[in-house]
Amino acid sequence: RNTNHTIPHLGTMAVIDQLDEALGGVAAGSVWKQLGLCLGCDMALQWVLAVFAIALQTEKFYDLAGASTHVLLSIITLKSFSFGADEGRGAMLTAMVMVWGLRLSSFLFMRVIKDGKDRRFNVARHSPPLFFAFWTIQGLWIIIGATPVLLVNLLPSQTPFGAPTDIVGAAMWVVGFLFEYVADAQKTEFKAKEENHKRFITTGLWSWSRHPNYFGEILLWCGIFVGSLGTISASTQWLLLGAASPAFTIFLLTSLSGIPLLEAAAKKRWGDDPAYQAYKKATSVLIPMPPKKAKAN
Repeated sequence: RNTNHTIPHLGTMAVIDQLDEALGGVAAGSVWKQLGLCLGCDMALQWVLAVFAIALQTEKFYDLAGASTHVLLSIITLKSFSFGADEGRGAMLTAMVMVWGLRLSSFLFMRVIKDGKDRRFNVARHSPPLFFAFWTIQGLWIIIGATPVLLVNLLPSQTPFGAPTDIVGAAMWVVGFLFEYVADAQKTEFKAKEENHKRFITTGLWSWSRHPNYFGEILLWCGIFVGSLGTISASTQWLLLGAASPAFTIFLLTSLSGIPLLEAAAKKRWGDDPAYQAYKKATSVLIPMPPKKAKAN
């Protein structure tokens, strides 16, 4: 082993070196170091952008930065864009992240440019500490969410590409991506009509779920995790680390920011509207289901 580990280090690398020693393996330690570098690049980028966002009091490039950083980390850790037995899994998952990131970042960026602001930041954009916290949380979301792809790109494959988990994961991602894309398109088209500016959408996928775009987001990240199992399932530590990605996405969208904020905003806007009350009662909050039929009096 490298005797440099006996020399005191400072900061992040010291923690990673200690993990290396504790894990007792050069390969494992090397992966931890590379994950640490990814974390450092991720947080440094978010914090630099946060300084500009705070100075300009704008959130217009917040979501663009988040999805783009996901794509960047996936690309820089990829060994090869070959779809062979050894590199195919990493290439597939990286391509998934690229398609997801480019689609979502461009959609959210164009939306905030059109709307002029993002309601989530009405308070934060005028509070530097709170705004900085938003950027820090985004950095954590990026590294946690990207972990399955990063691990596949950094670790040797345990099973050849084309395993059942690759196929199931890819299918889940496709369905999730289409759900998110179609839901966003339907809502954009609905809001574009002048007569709908003060109304809520109840058609298309939105008739089966009040948040079909979030269902798609969760499903596609679960698909990425399943697609990574051919590489990470051989080690409990990598399996648990990879599982944090869909778990954190579910927590973030269902308990922290996504659904709770939108449900509260909808209640404030349409809570006294009998039509909204009926829609809310009949429609699943997340998982798409046929709407419940109103009971006859």
